[in-house]
Amino acid sequence: MAAEDLPREPAPPAARPQSTARALLRLARPKQWLKNVLVVAAPGAAGVLGQPKALFQTAIAFVCFCLAASGTYYRNDAIDAEAEFVGVRTSEVRID
Repeated sequence: MAAEDLPREPAPPAARPQSTARALLRLARPKQWLKNVLVVAAPGAAGVLGQPKALFQTAIAFVCFCLAASGTYYRNDAIDAEAEFVGVRTSEVRID
């Protein structure tokens, strides 16, 4: 029996295109932002979260931590993608 005679497996369904915003949000790893809730621990323990200024500052700190973490993930993904493009394994990439 020739290879042409064998039944072919159906092609996998085409991936649904993602919007750029959705793809960037996915790359930001929002599930990891839960760790940043620890920023609320100190003001919460001090009992100052009822004060508008402290609540605002805590929210700003939370957002800053999330942005810093996501920026790190973006950078790491860019370095990995560049290394994969040139054929270097990630484990071989030297960090200076």
